[in-house]
Amino acid sequence: MRFPDSIQMEELNLQKFSWIDEFEMQLIEFQSSSVWKQKFIDLRVDLDNNEKTRLEKGIQKTNYCGLGMPFLKVFCA
Repeated sequence: MRFPDSIQMEELNLQKFSWIDEFEMQLIEFQSSSVWKQKFIDLRVDLDNNEKTRLEKGIQKTNYCGLGMPFLKVFCA
């Protein structure tokens, strides 16, 4: 699910999320929080920009740490 901040409950196959306790309530709570929605939107923009940079530089997916992006510092540590 790439857009949990805007997806409608009717669009989801809830069986795929049965391993998450009270998934529907958690999604509703998430979508009602402007702070968390914005954080997720910002994260998605960062990830898209990282992928664009990776493709422009011709970096292999296994070499994400070579991008030098702040978001990846924790992942690459």
